[in-house]
Amino acid sequence: LMMGGHKPRTMTAAAQHADMWSAFATTSSLPEAFRDMTHQLDQICEKVGRDPASIERSVGVWVDVGDEATAESVGLGVPITGSSAEITDTLASFADVGVTRVEIAPWPPTLDAVHRLEPVIRDLT
Repeated sequence: LMMGGHKPRTMTAAAQHADMWSAFATTSSLPEAFRDMTHQLDQICEKVGRDPASIERSVGVWVDVGDEATAESVGLGVPITGSSAEITDTLASFADVGVTRVEIAPWPPTLDAVHRLEPVIRDLT
């Protein structure tokens, strides 16, 4: 069972019942934006008597591979950007903030953007 949310009430429900907790980028897709949330989930798990390591952590992030309007300019927060190597490094660094899975939402939301992420996906698998 996966439960998503970044407010204490939904995080508590996830700590009590879920196999995986999930949050989506609201202001930033960079790993540091999730450090406090994963720390908060650790504290909530301890409070409800659960080993924090027993719940997976998944985050959804924007990856901007476009040459046009950026994800940030349309109100989606700070996306992950850069060369394929830089994007790969950023995605890999989510483990450093306690994240076990990353859900990638390409920007712009086009098939071309998905194809432009192919080198990143190859490097991560």
